[in-house]
Amino acid sequence: MELTKPSEALQVASTLQTFVNERKLTANIQGKNYPLVEAWQFAGSQLGLIPVIKWVKNLSTDTEIKYEAIVEVLRLSDNVCLSRGYAVCSNKEHSKKRFDEYAIASMAQTRAVGKAYRNILAWLMKAAGFEATPAE
Repeated sequence: MELTKPSEALQVASTLQTFVNERKLTANIQGKNYPLVEAWQFAGSQLGLIPVIKWVKNLSTDTEIKYEAIVEVLRLSDNVCLSRGYAVCSNKEHSKKRFDEYAIASMAQTRAVGKAYRNILAWLMKAAGFEATPAE
């Protein structure tokens, strides 16, 4: 599905809003609702878009567990890459100090997915009443 008319975009935004609210797929940060990665994935699925992890690289040192990830969002109908997202996660982050290595690598991927979708669907999240930045 491609959105070519405002009425189509508003319909997808309405569906997105209902789905995200019913399933509590936002994080409330300072009174604003930031969509979780699952909300971004649902939005993408409504438009035939899927995330594909292209790269996960271990950047760890002796004193830090650190991973970077790159994700592409592809259009299913023709496998064209419409967006890329890059993210890093480290156990030096305040809330990640006690995370295992696999969780640090996974969070880098999750963040990259959210960023890749945000790059092309921020307007849709705003139309649905949410912040245009992923919670992750």
